[in-house]
Amino acid sequence: MSAGLMLSGCSEDTGNTGESKETSAEDKPAQESGDSQGGGETGGEPVVGPVDAADVKGQWETGSVMDGDYVVLSFGSNNATTVVTEEATCNGSYTQDGDNVSMELVCRKGSGFEKGSIKGMGDQKLTVAWDSGDTDVFTPSD
Repeated sequence: MSAGLMLSGCSEDTGNTGESKETSAEDKPAQESGDSQGGGETGGEPVVGPVDAADVKGQWETGSVMDGDYVVLSFGSNNATTVVTEEATCNGSYTQDGDNVSMELVCRKGSGFEKGSIKGMGDQKLTVAWDSGDTDVFTPSD
C-alpha cells in the first residue's frame, strides 16, 4: 500500500464548531489530527446512528501508513469482512444487528479486532466500536 498520509476528520459533521467544547475540548485536537490519543479513538469525530448492512459494502480505511496505525476494513459479498493492519489480518463475517452491524472475525494473534459493531455511518465516515474498547472512524478507500 503506497498511500500518502491519510488523515480523516478533516470535514465537519455537525456544523457547530466550538459548541461541543464542554464535552470534548481536550479530545478534539487529537481526534481531528487522526491521532489515537484520548481513549483509543482514531480517525476523527465518530458518527452515530442506524446502519444498514447493505450500505457498508466496500473498503474503508483509517490511520496513517507512516505512523503504523493504518487499518483497512473491507465488506464484501456473502457478508464476508476483513481487517488488515500492519501487524494482523483478520477474516470473518458481518450481520445486521438491529440498527447496527455486528462483526465477528478470526485473527491469528490477539489484535483487538475479533469483535466489533458499526455504530454509525454518514458524511463519508463509518464508526466502529471494537469489543477491545477502541473506536475507529473510517473513510472510504480511493
